[in-house]
Amino acid sequence: MFTIKQLAVELQLSEMYVRRAIQQGKLQATLEKVPNTNIERWSVSAEEVTKWRKTCKNHAHRADGRKQYKVVLSEEEFNLLSKKYEFIKK
Repeated sequence: MFTIKQLAVELQLSEMYVRRAIQQGKLQATLEKVPNTNIERWSVSAEEVTKWRKTCKNHAHRADGRKQYKVVLSEEEFNLLSKKYEFIKK
């Protein structure tokens, strides 16, 4: 069983993203009472996490953690930029 915080850390997602998935019904979670307190905490089973990740869109991730973007250019724009910047490749 995972808490929201543990799940977010494990999957490298924000806690808000995980909470939103629970609120929208995309991720099934149970609200459990923490022993010896009045606090309730969401917990998610490993099976539910597996089901949820299979239904999520496949996001592109870079090895260095930065987001990956795709730029669409015309042939003319590409040629101008590739002359100015050597690192631009097709």
